[in-house]
Amino acid sequence: MEAQQILDLMNQGAFLVRNGSIALVNSEAADCLPEPGTPVADLLFTGAEEYAAFDSGTLCLQLQLGTVLREASVTRTQDGDLFLLEPPQADPALQALSLAAMEMSQPLHGAIQTVEQLLHTLPEGTAGDIAGLKRRLYQMTRQLKNMSDAARYQENPAGAPEVRDICAVLDEIFEKAAAIGSTAGIRLHYQGLRESHLCPVDGERLERAVYNLITNAAKFSAPGAVIHASLRRTGKYLALTVSDSGSGIPAALRSHLHERYKRQLALEDPRHGIGLGMVLIRAAAAAHKGTVLLETSDTGTRVTLTFSLAQPMGQLRSPIFRPDYAGGLDHSLVELSEFLPPEAYL
Repeated sequence: MEAQQILDLMNQGAFLVRNGSIALVNSEAADCLPEPGTPVADLLFTGAEEYAAFDSGTLCLQLQLGTVLREASVTRTQDGDLFLLEPPQADPALQALSLAAMEMSQPLHGAIQTVEQLLHTLPEGTAGDIAGLKRRLYQMTRQLKNMSDAARYQENPAGAPEVRDICAVLDEIFEKAAAIGSTAGIRLHYQGLRESHLCPVDGERLERAVYNLITNAAKFSAPGAVIHASLRRTGKYLALTVSDSGSGIPAALRSHLHERYKRQLALEDPRHGIGLGMVLIRAAAAAHKGTVLLETSDTGTRVTLTFSLAQPMGQLRSPIFRPDYAGGLDHSLVELSEFLPPEAYL
């Protein structure tokens, strides 16, 4: 089948890039893209450096199409670089999940309060089963927050950045994750940067993206396995890489990894979840004018999240008050609940 025919079968905007220029466009993208022959570099709002170094995997970046920013994922194929465009507006499927999550959040919060009271009244040594229940409730909290906030992040891709030292923020997140992850037999090795880097930071989105990366790596790692994470500076960007030595992402799932919440129910490995974690990771990249690069094989998965440092200081804001997204619960216990043991909740 010809490349153009394959593009036309896709139900989302798509185009093919060869030798740095747009070569083929499908009908879904024809109205928003310039004519074939246009250099794709002219459209890159984020990811110019990352795309120039791109060799394999899936790269998520942003395109400037007229006056509209569009997210896109890039995969290298035999015919060229395949760009898939995300919808220009908030996905109705995410909005439906958000409404359902908000309805369930209040009774869940009440259940957590009841369990906390029980843990404080039971005799010492008899709280194991209640701790397991508490862990399950924290899992539900995480899943509902992912459901409710994915649409919110998509509707506001710019986020709410504040001037912060992003290296210090990441140091704190990984320090907490390493300490609590050890209760599950997971060893997390993080290598940060010694210098400080002040830049626009959306602390909530950054934290949730990093915790999702750690959770994904831990779920597919054997007990005692090492998860490696490192931060490096490359040009005007910082690049955070998290890698594991697990089984990798099956080839059948890779093509729709970023929109798994749209799929039909099926019997499959429950560790893959419904894909909202990747939505949050991409939202964090968009809020920090960066990209996401996903590389996976049978010997593990590596995800690289980049953050732009090149923004005028005049755009930054002083720290502002915002509601706690976890409702006052310990963030690490909520975000890492997919793999932590019940003992962590005592």
